[in-house]
Amino acid sequence: MDRIFIMGNGGSGKTWLAEQLADRLQIPAVHLDDLHWMPNFAGERPRDERDRLVAEAADNTSWVMEGICGSILRQVLPRATTLIWLDVSDSECISNLLQRGQTGGGTEVQFEELLEYTRGYRLRKNHMNSFGGHERFFEDHPFQMLRPSSRRILQLSWRRSELVSTIHPEADALSGMSATSGAKRPPSCGQHGVDGNLH
Repeated sequence: MDRIFIMGNGGSGKTWLAEQLADRLQIPAVHLDDLHWMPNFAGERPRDERDRLVAEAADNTSWVMEGICGSILRQVLPRATTLIWLDVSDSECISNLLQRGQTGGGTEVQFEELLEYTRGYRLRKNHMNSFGGHERFFEDHPFQMLRPSSRRILQLSWRRSELVSTIHPEADALSGMSATSGAKRPPSCGQHGVDGNLH
C-alpha cells in the first residue's frame, strides 16, 4: 500500500518521477495540475469539484501524486506513506523548464508565468506553494521522507534502483539522498498561476 507524494518547484522532475514510480510499482499516477486546472489550462476548476477529485484520488489504496499546490498537499498528506521533496536549485529548475518547453496545451504567456512563478519559489513568504511551505510540510510529516538535492542524484538513484528500494522499510538508506522516517528523527533538511494563500 504505497501512497507517495512528490512535491517541489516547477521543473524539479516531479512529473517524470511520478510516472517512473507508477510504472515500476504498478500504481496510479495522479498529477495535481490535472485536478486543479481545466483541460488545456483553460481556467481553474471550481473549488468543490477540485476537492472532490482530489479526495477520490487520495482515497485509493495506492498511488503516487505530484504537484506544488500546498492546499491540495495539506488535503492528501494524512494519507501519504512517503513524502518526496525534490529540493532542486531554482537555476536547474528553470533550465529544465526551458529545455522541456510548454506542456499540456498551455499558451506561451502561461509558460512565461510558469517561469516567473518558478523563479519566486524561494522568495515567497507565508505561502504554501514555496520553499518555506514545502519545508514545513516535510518537517511535519510523520512517516518516510526523501529529499533529493538535484535531478542528477535523482536519475542516478533511479538507474541503480535505489529509490524504489528506499521507499520500503527494509531497504538501506539511499546514498546521496536525505532520508528520514518518523517524526522523532530530525529532517535533513508548479504550478503556474496558483496562489497558495487562496488555494
